[in-house]
Amino acid sequence: MVIGVATRAAVTPDLVERAQNGDTVALEKVIEGLARDLLPLATALEGPVGSPDVLLGDALSRVYERIRQVRSSAALLGWARKILVRLYLDEKRRGTRHQIVRLETVSAPAPAADLGAIDLHQALGRLPRERRSLLVLHYWLGLTLAETGTTLGIREGTVKSRLHETLRSLRGELRP
Repeated sequence: MVIGVATRAAVTPDLVERAQNGDTVALEKVIEGLARDLLPLATALEGPVGSPDVLLGDALSRVYERIRQVRSSAALLGWARKILVRLYLDEKRRGTRHQIVRLETVSAPAPAADLGAIDLHQALGRLPRERRSLLVLHYWLGLTLAETGTTLGIREGTVKSRLHETLRSLRGELRP
């Protein structure tokens, strides 16, 4: 899945420039395009019991307030993605948001025969936010190691080693 195709096509350099100069209609179109492209990322980061809509809303509010800080329309999606990921990681560090449990995710206990099986979603949900972010950005979004490092504010070598450790941990947890 490639994220950002719709934004790059719909959000032109002219539209971004107009938004930066105070055109509210242009700003609304920029925010709508980013919302379409960032919702899958927010959903992947938050997991099945999180609240991706709240995370996305917080990120888009920051974009709205700081649109004049983006260097170019080409940098817009990466800049907005970095804001979203940083908010996601900061919430965990600060403990600012309470986790919401949706009723559709609550289920009866599994039969005794299934107790040994571990669901991949559950295993991913138990990962620390930093590690989950690495996996989502690199493997799900398809960002390069350098792009992942830039988004998270860490060096490429650190991305490599943390991905390796995280995958080793997941493999160990998912083995019967």
